[in-house]
Amino acid sequence: FYALYNALQDQQKILEKEASILSSIHDRCPGENATREAKVQFGASIDSFLHGVQQSVNKSQAKLEREAAIKAEFEQRHDRLVELQQKYANLVQAYKAECQAAERPEPE
Repeated sequence: FYALYNALQDQQKILEKEASILSSIHDRCPGENATREAKVQFGASIDSFLHGVQQSVNKSQAKLEREAAIKAEFEQRHDRLVELQQKYANLVQAYKAECQAAERPEPE
């Protein structure tokens, strides 16, 4: 539940940031009557924004890769523990069979 909560919280932050960014772009967008300099400055700010977005994407990708590696490690550990549990169950079953065989009287 903690992982799901954290994932949903991250998604909420991303959506809020996206809405804020779109609102900011809309507010700063020069109108039709804006000077060429204002339009160039707006283009530069968009380029800067895109660079920031790319950094965020790279950071998120790195986090995803770390989480995938951790998940794979836990899956391997789980598989190994299931294997050990099966071996244990087989040994207990064999032990019980030996105990029952030892308790039976030998025919004379």
